[in-house]
Amino acid sequence: MQTQLNTWKANPRPGATVLIRAHDWRFLARASYSPVSQIRARVWSFDETEPIDHAFFKRRVQRAIAHRQTMVRDTGATRLIFGEADGLPGLIVDYYITDDESRRGQLVCQFMATGVEHWKEPIVKALIGATGCPNVYERSDVSIRQKEGLEQITGVLAGDPPPATLIANEGGVRYHIDVERGHKTDFYVDQRDNRAFVRKYAGDRDVLNCFCYTGGFSLAALKGGAQRAEWLDADAFKTLRRLHEEGERFDLIVLDPPVNGGQKATPDGGVDQKCETILFCRTVF
Repeated sequence: MQTQLNTWKANPRPGATVLIRAHDWRFLARASYSPVSQIRARVWSFDETEPIDHAFFKRRVQRAIAHRQTMVRDTGATRLIFGEADGLPGLIVDYYITDDESRRGQLVCQFMATGVEHWKEPIVKALIGATGCPNVYERSDVSIRQKEGLEQITGVLAGDPPPATLIANEGGVRYHIDVERGHKTDFYVDQRDNRAFVRKYAGDRDVLNCFCYTGGFSLAALKGGAQRAEWLDADAFKTLRRLHEEGERFDLIVLDPPVNGGQKATPDGGVDQKCETILFCRTVF
């Protein structure tokens, strides 16, 4: 963080690799530098002897994909790279495979930090080499890039443009993926285990899916044998009040409100919108 840094021995350019040292000059890490972000340096490596070059990113990408291959099964939608968890801070990569005879692959990337933006070209080459998928699309239209001094951008990075509608199969459910216009990388791939959890416990139950977006949890519930699945999206707050007033009841509720879906606590000590939503959910459960 900016407040934790003392001095710089040079004036590095955005995305440059810098050495982070302790007050007694002990080596701490190699990191990417951002002159604008409050997070001035994002760590690449804690190994002083490891160079940050094309080979470094090739190794990191290959390691992340190999890890996914040991644990991900029965899905055409996989999160290949998950930022800091894979040693690539600020990078998200999802991989879709169409559920048809073509088995067309599509990589979708978000570059959310100056470091990965600086190394974008070798990262894309490493992704293509490790997956064999030639089609790469960028969805870096996220506001966090502004805090890094970067513009929001989208577009083809390699191969062909994504199809207007891509259908990926996850656990026997066929989901429509809108790579170009969907939210973020379109499909919340990181919610796969939670969708499986809902599917497991949805049998013969009435399910309420709040803030459903494309309805992934609802489809998973129906696949698991739910009696019915109600979907609430943009009007979720208002509809929850109506369901409460009408005396509706549900056996299983999925509640995942957006980050900006509620306000701060009110000055008079009242209940904010997110807390109110939770209270209403309890009354219809």
